[in-house]
Amino acid sequence: NYMVLGDRFIWRKVPPAFLPGKTDTFHFRNPFIRNTDTGMIARIQYGTIIEYNAKGEIVWTWNSENYLADSDIFPLMFQPMNPTNNHDPHLNAFSVDNADEFVYAGFRQINRVIKIHKKTGKVVNSWGDKMPSGEAATGNGFFYHQHSSQILSNGSIAVFNNGNVAEKEKPSSVVVFSQDTPAKIVWQFDCVYDTFFIKSSRAGNVDELPNQNFLVSTGTKHMGQGPASSIFEVTRNKKIVWMAVVNKFQKALYRAHYISSLYPAYFTAQAIGKWQNGKQQIKLFNEGTEPDLYTVELKFEGSTINERLFAGTVKPGSSLLLNVSPRILPPASSKMEIRVVSKANSNLVRTLNIDITK
Repeated sequence: NYMVLGDRFIWRKVPPAFLPGKTDTFHFRNPFIRNTDTGMIARIQYGTIIEYNAKGEIVWTWNSENYLADSDIFPLMFQPMNPTNNHDPHLNAFSVDNADEFVYAGFRQINRVIKIHKKTGKVVNSWGDKMPSGEAATGNGFFYHQHSSQILSNGSIAVFNNGNVAEKEKPSSVVVFSQDTPAKIVWQFDCVYDTFFIKSSRAGNVDELPNQNFLVSTGTKHMGQGPASSIFEVTRNKKIVWMAVVNKFQKALYRAHYISSLYPAYFTAQAIGKWQNGKQQIKLFNEGTEPDLYTVELKFEGSTINERLFAGTVKPGSSLLLNVSPRILPPASSKMEIRVVSKANSNLVRTLNIDITK
């Protein structure tokens, strides 16, 4: 399935407790705040997470409208407008655990990461600044204007901590914290190395690599502080393995991700021998760099008979010998089409045409 972040916009009346003072005029420059005959209204931007299946059908969704408090939303609408401020909580990242049980999502503008139980849609834990709503259960002060909310293999959570741009002496950092009660920062790496001091105003990401190192992208530099956007790999012992500085697209580097190769899913299928005794042997060879599963579909010439079989997991660089034996034998002197489909990439198909003989 595919999971994406989205937005849902709703105009809401501003509660009396959050109305600006008479001397506060900066909000009049905000096009998403209006005065009406019934009072002041604001266009609220709620974040959504939507899961689609391979057919494009929605199978799960979550809407922050059911979670965020008014005190999380309206103070943002009336803050002074500047390039580093968003006027919404800004849901900007999520990850899912291997059991597909919990979703970890992060809101940049309220400095918060939450844990959503997929089955119920309820927020079962939260980390970050205690204010404004007081909803964050633990982790006060761990990060500020963070991006990424990556669940790690050991159950800890990693974020790229942009930090407060007003605190020029503090670099951006990678922060890893536990899910204990109370939570603890278990690992931190400040983006200071060689002659570089990285202060990022937005974006950035942290990926855990197969070797347990971290792949870090540092987002967009702030006001000339540090180099242009950079990507680096760092060990758990805080040693830089390699680093790249992206000079050309200084305003466009949002995230960087690891992939095992240009061909993570790739395979060949070969017919072994001829049709004999009601079966056909085929050999599948996984030439990609990731494990894969395969579906074997059978179609018979001049017949409505169609069958689907499933092959087991094939590791990279390994092969699988499979006996294809239809439940209902096709007529003699006909043809059978064997289609093998990759689970990792459903557009990757291999087709074998087999002559059926007695």
